[in-house]
This record gives sequence, structure tokens and C-alpha cells, in this order.
Amino acid sequence: MPQTVVKAASPAGDGSEDVATCLQSARSLSALFLFDRSGSLSSSDPNGIRYDGLKVALQSLSRVTRPDGADVAIEVAVSAFDNNYYKARNVVEWTRINDGNDDDVSETIDEVIKKAKERTSPDGGTSFTSAMEGAFDDLKDRGSQGTCRVVFWFTDGADESGAVAGDSCRADSGVVDQMRQAGIVIVGLQLWPSNIIDPRPDDLEAMSTGKSPTLECGRNPIPTDWARGVFIRADDSAALRRLFGTLGNIVNGCAPQGDRGGKIDPGVRAMNVTIHTPKQVKAVRLDAPDGTIITAAPRGSTTQGGYTTLAQSDDSYVSLTVDFPPGEGAGEWTVSAGQAVASDDIEFCVFSGLHLTRADPKAAPKAGKAGEFAYQAVDKDGNVADLSVYKNVAVGASVVASNGDIRKATAERVGDQIVVRFKSEATDARLQVQLTAQLTTISGVELTPLAIDEGVGLTLSKAFPTISPIDQLDLGAAINTQPASATLTLVGSPMGASRVCFEKPTQIVVPEEASGATLDVRRGCVDLAQAETKTVTVSITTDDPTVGNGEAILPIRLVPVVGSEMDGQEALVNLPVIWRYENPRDPVVLVAVLVIASLLSVALPLIALGLANFLTARFQVSGLRGEVIPVVIGEDGPRRIEPLEGNTTAVIESYKTSVVPTTGHRKFRYGPVELVSKAYLSPLKAPTFVVRPIAAGYRVLSSVPPPTADGTVANASPGLGFLAIAVISEADLKNPSVGEVPAQLVVLVRDTSVASANLDPIMNCKIDWRVVTERWREGVDVRPGSTGGDDSTSGTTSFSHLDGGSNASTLDLGSMGHLDLGDD
Repeated sequence: MPQTVVKAASPAGDGSEDVATCLQSARSLSALFLFDRSGSLSSSDPNGIRYDGLKVALQSLSRVTRPDGADVAIEVAVSAFDNNYYKARNVVEWTRINDGNDDDVSETIDEVIKKAKERTSPDGGTSFTSAMEGAFDDLKDRGSQGTCRVVFWFTDGADESGAVAGDSCRADSGVVDQMRQAGIVIVGLQLWPSNIIDPRPDDLEAMSTGKSPTLECGRNPIPTDWARGVFIRADDSAALRRLFGTLGNIVNGCAPQGDRGGKIDPGVRAMNVTIHTPKQVKAVRLDAPDGTIITAAPRGSTTQGGYTTLAQSDDSYVSLTVDFPPGEGAGEWTVSAGQAVASDDIEFCVFSGLHLTRADPKAAPKAGKAGEFAYQAVDKDGNVADLSVYKNVAVGASVVASNGDIRKATAERVGDQIVVRFKSEATDARLQVQLTAQLTTISGVELTPLAIDEGVGLTLSKAFPTISPIDQLDLGAAINTQPASATLTLVGSPMGASRVCFEKPTQIVVPEEASGATLDVRRGCVDLAQAETKTVTVSITTDDPTVGNGEAILPIRLVPVVGSEMDGQEALVNLPVIWRYENPRDPVVLVAVLVIASLLSVALPLIALGLANFLTARFQVSGLRGEVIPVVIGEDGPRRIEPLEGNTTAVIESYKTSVVPTTGHRKFRYGPVELVSKAYLSPLKAPTFVVRPIAAGYRVLSSVPPPTADGTVANASPGLGFLAIAVISEADLKNPSVGEVPAQLVVLVRDTSVASANLDPIMNCKIDWRVVTERWREGVDVRPGSTGGDDSTSGTTSFSHLDGGSNASTLDLGSMGHLDLGDD
């Protein structure tokens, strides 16, 4: 079978490494599909196979995940060019494609394809200059902090604008080099049918990778700290689906095996095998080195013997990604597609399946001295990798202070850890650490580098106040036109009065639709008495719903105690502030309800209302954050077993929450509980939303009244604006030696407009804790002096501040009804 897809990388290396490395700590991937709509496509791709390929690519991208399993928003847009450029907002606007369940994702992808077909019909010439200038403009507003940006540039023709010889390819100042400097990876996708007599143009290859056999574009070689590129060519339209099918591997950074084929080295945790076939396969057999035989379906997921395959295929290829069970997979693999296939038509590539984390996330070396941070390479389950299985582990690090000064730093592998050592100044409250580790297998396969780029806090002199968090401030998601907000906790010096001063936010980057947005934060200085704690709320609001990331820098000055050893010096913190704009698809659901109701209004009105009930029986999960908190519950309410530093009486703190991974809108699990919605076809019965314990022998009590008698389930709110759930063991309730009852407090929050300081009063107003301490413990003779656990949970802390009634004069709890309803 002739080879119909050819891939070339930048002379400086493969741009797929740049995307995959970025994704290891990213919060989003912004992928712009730049489609040629010149008239020649009417003959080169008359059947529109490029749109089938686009669907394959979107399906593959929708399954992209971070190595650590954290949530990453995959957003795509489609723009077009001929002699002119057509912006994404006029073709397919930025759309998140990995939100919701499988049906939601499929519906979103189908909608993208439909718009792309309608708005990129062939007409006009081919201007690569217009294409690149327009693509750069469309990607500028997608942000850079934690955002990976890539443009998939498809064309079937040669440039007619002289881009390579013109300003576009001018070294440093040209638009192509500007994109590389900004970290935008250019992936050139060229259809050039083999039956065309004219020699294949290589300007697209030069613009994508910097250099082709006859041309150069931009600075060569490409600097190592710029984004590199990839070029892929298809020799016929039938290969287009396969061409687009490679994009998932590019984004995930799959390292080619080359001549090694199916000989997999130790230290590899997953692989991809792509087989070029003469016709559609019915199944693929994979023989693993440990003797496991896997019969994989040509589409979807298959699990056998601990190996999980995920496949996609058509009548010309099948591509399978195989995840290995722990400690397995190394050795010789054999693959059969059930039909005659040449060995050259089977391609393997591999993944390390690792990411970098700090060995001790709480470590905070003293400022002004030599310090170090230890990192480990771990898999998705948190297991530490054995670095001795690799032929080489090349490491490098940089450390930068808030004022931009570079601090002296080195990186060294020590056993299974990578230690970054540095020298800091006495006023360095925060440092930005960048670390990379290049793993090479025993056979010389260079895996995609591991990388981490994070802010870390140091311990200043006690004369300074402190702020938390100090790595970055995540405002969460601005849903539709709702604001996103988070709280900074300020703690005064234990030596005396100190100050925290806020300057004007800088470097604000938002999507075009939110242009003009500014951070809402108190300007000026906050005076703190000795060891005093205060909070400052930072928020962002948009007038128009949009999709994308927002980012800014919030300059903060920490002013020490007057007369202290640090008097006259200030610690500068340029705190990154990030947030996410989301425009959920719920309006589509509403339109569907109205359409169904109108169509059936004459003959079947009751059925229409029943279907409407079904469609609206969904939890709102976009931007959902949560925390599972070990607590003990006494007469005055709950308290943390491990009190918060600087705010020992608080139970809930917004900054302690993290993104909740959800698998659907109707049912999902988090920690020890499962949230379930139930719809009824009867129009007289509204949908129900409940939460229940996953394990047997537990009861639940939630902040949505009324409580149930036995606690087998509790009410939940569909909007999940704020929901608190106490999960309590039957054994602890019946144990007379337990005074304060141990529990797990599950906190779910979507409404980020509520200040962190108000969450405890809201919880205590809505939950009657006597249900736990009296009703559920009726008949239990609790022994005097009993506690809920060991010495760490004992004490006489007062809980009067948590009483809902005591807060009535300062907090309008009646205005918080939207936290239960949560309807968008």
C-alpha cells in the first residue's frame, strides 16, 4: 500500500512536544482550525472528506486529558481563508468540546461540523499572508498563563501572496516568528494529490516548521524557547481522515518508535498503534509481552487483562491508544488487523504517562538563604516513577523572582527525585520555578519532556505580613454573565502592625467578547494589627457571555513592621490571577424544550411537558469546585479536625477548593457521595435532585432542607451554587464513647460571588446540626468527656460564631436563595 500521509517536524524538534509539555500543567487548550476555502478544493476534495477528518480530530481532542487527571478545558474554533481571512467569530466561534457527557460532546462536535461546512465552501484564491495574520489575531486573546495554543492549518494549494519571501517570514518581526515567540504551535496540514503534475510547493512546510527542502521562514534554527512546528502531508483526499486522525497524538506528544516498531521499553505506560488498512477492520488483535491477548473493537473502548484500548477507524486506517496496567507493557508486541498489512503500514508511538509534582507541596524555604525544592515524576494514580529504568534523565531549571530578576538555580537528579536548588533574596515572597526533565529509554527513544511551571512561596521574616494563596489566585468560572471571584487571606505580622498594599492590576488578557473587563479589587493599603486576619475579595464580571480564559497580574506589596529589622524594605508579589469564561449549552436545552412543546402542543401536551421535565433534570456542573473536609460535629456545629492556618475557627475556605471532575450532568460522584437527578414523564411531578452516600452504613445531611428522617438520602440543589453535605458513619452515631461525631463534610460551590467568610454562616443557617447530635443519636448514652477522636480533636473551642442566628444582623441570608436554586 502506498504511503499517503507523511509527517515532518521542525529542524529544532517536534512541535508536538511543545503542546504536550504545556498540557501537563495547563488549564485549557485552544485549538484553531484554519481552513482553506479556495476554489481548488472543489476538485481536490469534491466529497468534503476534510469535514469527516475534522470530526475525527475533534473527537480525538475531546478525549485529551492532563497526565495528572486534572480538568482541562478543550476549546476549538474554525476560521477560514482564501484571498482574505474570515475570523472565527464569523465561521465557528470558540466552543468547549469536552464539557458534559458523551451525548453532550457529540452534539457539540456535530454543531461545529455543521457550521464549518456551511461557512467554508470553496471560493477564491490562496493567501498564506492573510491566513497567518488572521490566525495570530484570533489566538492573541486566548491568554497564555496555563493556556496551550495551536493552529491546525489545512490547505490544498500553493501560496499566491508571496508570504515566505515577504514580511510574514521576516526573522523576529514577521508574524510567523511572533507566533512562535508567543508559544503558538503551527501544524501545517497539506493535501497535494499525487496525480498533480506540478511539483509540490513547500512554502507551507517552511512556514510550519521553519525550513523545507528549498525554503526558510523566520529565524533558523528556531530558538529553543520558542514554539516549534509540525508539517503533515496527504497525497490523496482518501487519506484526509487519517491525516486529521494524527492530531490527537500530536497534542498528546506521542514519541515515535521508528524502526523499533512494537518493542516497548521499560518506563513506558501507554502506546498508540496506527495501522493503514485496505478496508475497514472488524477487530484488532494485540498480543502483549506478558501473554495477554487483547481483541480490540475498531471504535470505542475495550478493556482486557488490565489493558485498556481506545480506538477510532475508517475504511483506510485504525488507530488504537493502549494504556498499560502498572508494571506491564514492556517487551515485544505483535499486532494483527485481520487482513494483509505490510509492516511499514504499522506505526507505533509511546507515552511516559508521567507528570512532575513537588514531593512536599507545603515546603516553604526561608527567604534570603539557599533553598531547595524536591520534585518527583508520578503517574496518574500518584505512584512515584522509578527513574533508574531510563537510560538518561536530563534536567534543567530556572527560578525567577516577582520583579523579573533571575535567581541562581541548578537542578539535579537524586535517586527518584529531582532537586532544584536556588539562592533567594530576603524580600522574595514568591518565586516562579520552571523545571523540565527529558526521559530517554534504554533503546534511545526520547519521550516527551516532563515539565512544570509553578509559583512557590517562601517564608519571609516574621516582620512581614503574609498572603494566601501565593502561587496564583483562581477566580473560578464566570458563567454566562455571572461574576467570578475568590478571596485572598491576609495575616498580619506577629511582631506588630503591618500592611498589605494592592496596586492596579496589569497584563489583563480576556477573550475579545469580554474586552474592557477589569479586575474588581480594593486599591490601596490594608492595615493589619498584630497577627490580625482579614480577607480581600477579587472578582471579574462580563457583560456578554463568552468562552475562554482570563488572566491578569495583581501587584501586591508586603510592608513590614516599623522599627523591625526589615523596616524600609518591601516584598513585591506579582500574583497571577486566572479565571475561566463559560457559556454553557443550557440555552440549547431550553430551545429544545420549547420546540418539543410547540410540536406536540395540539395532540400531546402532557408528553411534551414530561419530556421537558426530563431535559431539565440536570445538575449545573460547569465551574464546580469542591473539598472533602474531615470534621467533628458537636452541639455548636462542625469544626475542622485540622484547623486552617491563620483562621482556626473557619470550616469552609474558598481557596481550599479545587475543580470537581464530573462524568455527567444527571449523576456523578465526588468523594464519599453520589449526586443523582431523576426525571418523571408525568408533567405533574417535578424532577428530584438528591445526594446519597456511596458506601453502606453511612447517613447524609445536606444544606437543602428538609432533612430526611433516616439520612439514607438528602436533598440537593440542581444549580449547585452552594451545597454542604455531612457524611456520618452509623457506627459513630451509635458509639457512646464518641462525643463530637466524626464526619466528612463535602462542600460543592459554583457561585463564586459569595465571599468565603459568608460560607460558614450560610451552611449553619441551612443545616440543623441537632439532627446529628440529638435526633440521630436518640437513645445513645454519650459518656461525659467523650471526644470525636484523638487528642487533635479535643478542646473547648466555641462554635457560637457558626450559629445562623448570630449572623442575622450582619448577613442577609435570605438573599442567598439563589445558592439553592442555582438556575442559570
